[in-house]
Amino acid sequence: MKSKSKFTVKIPSEIYKGEVFITAFFIVLNVMYTIFGNPPHFPMYISTILFVFIPIAISLLWIRKLKIVVSGSKITVRKILGFKYSVDVSEITKIKWIINDTRFDPPPVK
Repeated sequence: MKSKSKFTVKIPSEIYKGEVFITAFFIVLNVMYTIFGNPPHFPMYISTILFVFIPIAISLLWIRKLKIVVSGSKITVRKILGFKYSVDVSEITKIKWIINDTRFDPPPVK
């Protein structure tokens, strides 16, 4: 039975799987271009590395490491590269509530 005093917030795995699929697609594209395309191949390799592999690698590191765990009165946040920090709810002294005033906000409760 799950405890109601503990929950975890993390990025959905569909985003991670989508980026892995995009990376695999470009790997297959480069292999096919190498086999069937006319030389030189370096412009496609360089542009694929700069505009596909590097941004996807950075975002995969960021996505897979972001996680928030609330257990009782303790909040633990794991950010990029696994750095963690925790705070107890009793240590919070001030809360700043920011509300964007847009037409997409729900109507106020009367």
